[in-house]
Amino acid sequence: MAVFRERNLSRRSVTNGACGIERKVKASSFARRNDYASYLLRVWQVESDGKRIWRASLENVHTGERRGFASLELAFTFLREQMHKQTDCAVSDET
Repeated sequence: MAVFRERNLSRRSVTNGACGIERKVKASSFARRNDYASYLLRVWQVESDGKRIWRASLENVHTGERRGFASLELAFTFLREQMHKQTDCAVSDET
């Protein structure tokens, strides 16, 4: 998988735009559940060899982990893999 950036932030500082107030964000209890996932998707275009291509990043909103992808397809593949992992864990937890 062509991942070009990864960052893991279990605690992170967030600046509240207009006020400039900084606060600490903790991972929530949802991060430990197997039936729930939440990601922030960012997409942008870059020029490569005279063509405009899409790049993407996904940030786990509960842990702050951020991954970058060379294409939207790779980002969607990552999401599918994560959902399969969660489904497999949920099934094994039930047995």
